[in-house]
Parts: sequence; structure tokens; C-alpha cells
Amino acid sequence: MSASTDTTTVTTNARLIKKLTGVENYDLWATQMRLYLNTRSLWSVVNGTDTKPSKDEEATAWTIKDATAQGEIGLYLSDALQGYHVFENDKQTAKELWDLLAKTYKKSDPDALAFLLIQFISLKRQPSKTSLQVFIDEFQSLFHKLEILGHQSDPLDKDKTNKHSLHIGSTAKATFFLNAFPESWQNFVQIHQSTSSSFDSIIQKALQTDFDNSKSGLVTIKASKDKAYGSYTFNHNSSNRNGKEGNGK
Repeated sequence: MSASTDTTTVTTNARLIKKLTGVENYDLWATQMRLYLNTRSLWSVVNGTDTKPSKDEEATAWTIKDATAQGEIGLYLSDALQGYHVFENDKQTAKELWDLLAKTYKKSDPDALAFLLIQFISLKRQPSKTSLQVFIDEFQSLFHKLEILGHQSDPLDKDKTNKHSLHIGSTAKATFFLNAFPESWQNFVQIHQSTSSSFDSIIQKALQTDFDNSKSGLVTIKASKDKAYGSYTFNHNSSNRNGKEGNGK
């Protein structure tokens, strides 16, 4: 399946890779491209382990392979980056192109940490676009990346004195998660912000609430506080969300 050059993705053999647009998606793009180039037996010319032979016949075959690698990389660049990095630099090798992209768009560890933290804090759930489980997976993935980057040392610092430190505790993690929910979930958010529920417990209750909602069209929230249970329901499709508290059992 082919894709026009003005799209942001390219589809090949049911595999989807988002085009490189800049610093914001370089890390994921580079990982996916390396895997893809490996499947095409092209990564060796890109990383420089397969260099141009001296014999003419072998050199011709290598040049074709290198051009193929450049073409594959170029197809996964946005229109603007194609014009800047490919068409205006037609004498470069695949390795030179790859190294230039890394030098230009790969963030240093402190920058990557700051960028991820901004992504994590600003992450919001959009029910109309993604399911709750997809959102949870995205939230957990960002949190895991923050944990890794937040405990890394500068690779150029031999004494390991320049260490990037970031720790998000379980309470803060739960707070960020609850704050990512839309307005239609505010009753749920308020209930769990006022309790000491664990992050895993909040996830399970959110999934159950989402399941109930998908069955009935209503968001039904059951909360436990001081052993008293209340039931709150409201129509999330209505512009007037007046909660009604039921009698506890």
C-alpha cells in the first residue's frame, strides 16, 4: 500500500511508522526505523559496519544498497525534512544522512527528561479518540520512560557526578492520572482525590466504571469512604451534569 508524500505516515506490509517531524518524535522514529532497516538487511550500511568496497563490481552493488537505504530513510521524513536533508544533500551516504538526523533531532538526556515530563504532565484523556485502556497504556509508558531517564547519569561524565534525578511517588502518580480525566469524570476524580486509594486500585475502578458506562450510557461511580458507600450517576452526554447521590447500602 502506498501513501502520498503529504501524509504523516507511511504504510508498508501492514506496518505503520510515523514520519519524522522533528525533535518531538525522533526517539520513537529512530527505534522503529532501525528495526525496519534490519528487516530489509540495510542497517549495516546505515550504521557504518558495511563500508564501500574497493573493487568496482562490489562497490556498485554497495552503492545500490546504500541508495536503497537512503530512499527508505527519506520516505519516512516529513515533506519539509525531505527537502532539507535529502534533496539538497544528494551526495551523502545513508550513514551520513542518519548521523545528521541524529545530530539535529536527538535530544540530550536533560532535554529528553524535560520533554517527557511536559508530555506526562499535559497528558489528557480524550474518550472520543482513544479507549481508557489505550490511555492507561500511554500513561504507564510515559511514566516508565520518566523513571528510566530520571535515574540516568551523563554518559560523558566519568565520575558520575552529573546525574539526572527525578522521582514521582505513588501519590503524585495517582494525582497526575486523575487530573488527566475529562470533565465528565469529575465526580470520579473528586471521590478518589479525597481518599487514599492506590494507583492500581484507581485503575481497576476506572476500568470498571468505563465498562459500566459502555453498557448503560451512564457513568456510574461507586465510592467507598469510612465504610459508607454512595452511588453517583450522571449522563455524560448531557450538558447539564447534576449528580444524584443514592442511599448507601
